[in-house]
Amino acid sequence: MPPPNINRPQPAPTPRQGWPGQGHVRGATPTAGYQSYHARYSRLVPDLRPGEMIVVVQRRHYSVLLQSTLGPLLLLGVWVVGLPFVLRFIGELGTASFSTAQAAPDWVAGLLTVSYLATAALLLLWAGYVYLDWKDDWLALTTLRLIEMDKTLFQHETRREAPLAKVQNIVADYPRALSMALDFGDLTVDTAGIGVLLFRDLPHPRAMREAIFAQQAALKAHQPPPEARRKAAIRSLLNGADPQVHNRPTPPNGLPRMPGRGNTQLMEDSSVSGYGVLNKIFPFSPQRADGGVTWHKHWGFLFKGLLWPSAVYFLALAGWFALRVSGLLTLLGETLGGILGWTVVLLLPVCLLWGLWNWEDWRNDLYRLDHERVYHIESLPFGLREESKETLITRITDVSYTVPSPLAHLLNFGNVVIKTPGESVEFVFRGIPRPREVQAEIMARVDEHRLKDNAGVDREIEAWIKAYDDVKRGR
Repeated sequence: MPPPNINRPQPAPTPRQGWPGQGHVRGATPTAGYQSYHARYSRLVPDLRPGEMIVVVQRRHYSVLLQSTLGPLLLLGVWVVGLPFVLRFIGELGTASFSTAQAAPDWVAGLLTVSYLATAALLLLWAGYVYLDWKDDWLALTTLRLIEMDKTLFQHETRREAPLAKVQNIVADYPRALSMALDFGDLTVDTAGIGVLLFRDLPHPRAMREAIFAQQAALKAHQPPPEARRKAAIRSLLNGADPQVHNRPTPPNGLPRMPGRGNTQLMEDSSVSGYGVLNKIFPFSPQRADGGVTWHKHWGFLFKGLLWPSAVYFLALAGWFALRVSGLLTLLGETLGGILGWTVVLLLPVCLLWGLWNWEDWRNDLYRLDHERVYHIESLPFGLREESKETLITRITDVSYTVPSPLAHLLNFGNVVIKTPGESVEFVFRGIPRPREVQAEIMARVDEHRLKDNAGVDREIEAWIKAYDDVKRGR
């Protein structure tokens, strides 16, 4: 593979570079193919950074899809072979000559026909589900990140990513002879402070490894090294101009945009979003103020907390009412009937306090992100207990999310996991609404801080050189 051109982001490898069927069309210019590839797959990564481009997207090898669909396809073949015999059998059911003296009712033939057709429909749905499950697992390489998606339709969804600057070692493993013959295997990416990304049965893992290293080299070459920036500032001083460090990285002018949000940025310096006082009582929407954002658990957890006290009271009330209407309450006697009635009356404030406790417990658990820190606070009502954790945004190494169940997919909630180096405790935002947007928002703030830190180093260099120049000139 030829060395990458460090003056621009690298396009996806061409077929002649060992990337069969991928990348741009043979004979087209690299830039045109690169942009075409990006446009084709950009919908898979809705939180692309400003200027970030998708280089390549790889799904598992087609042999994995064939192996997974083998079961429904074989059964569908048996269904097709058996179709003439089943039709003949159903036709003979309506005649008296079919092993009985009396013909079967018409509805039996109709039921068997519908059942046989429904079996074919279920087999097709099974094969379609397997295909969608295969399609939803992918590994994407962009000009800034490596993103791994592991998703099972309607069941769970997990996404991990690593900045290219954190990638250290990459292992391409071909575990079987068939893998060597068809050129697919496992890709293991070791990162600094984030962990290991493992993607199994990846087509052309060696080519993907080279593409990752090429993009990493292009990213490093995009900005001059610190020594070059220092020399550029000194040359400016010697020429009598103010020291300016060229090609200084600047923070992005817009954070990632999510589907359906139009041109609105994820992080806004605005007042509390939602419906004012109502959103403070029932904070279903993120609360934004002074450049920070606060999330609470999904409303489904509040519903679960209020369900039990409501169910207990209404079942007790319904039971007392049923006894009264049926006359059984009179048979139980005046004393016992009065006790049951007062029990229902006294149960009302008990269940109200129970529900109030669960509401306050849900509202007190919050996750907050501001300009400098991430907070995770869990507390019981009335100040009985509180546990709070916080960390600097600059210490965050990895942010991933998981949608753990079909119900979580339906209601759009999940867990966001934040990792920091050298700490055994993870920051886990459990049951948070719209976890994809939350993960993208935190990562955008992390990237913003990284760029600001780089710009701060440049400003420090400028300040030292300017101070030296002032002292030298005796000012």
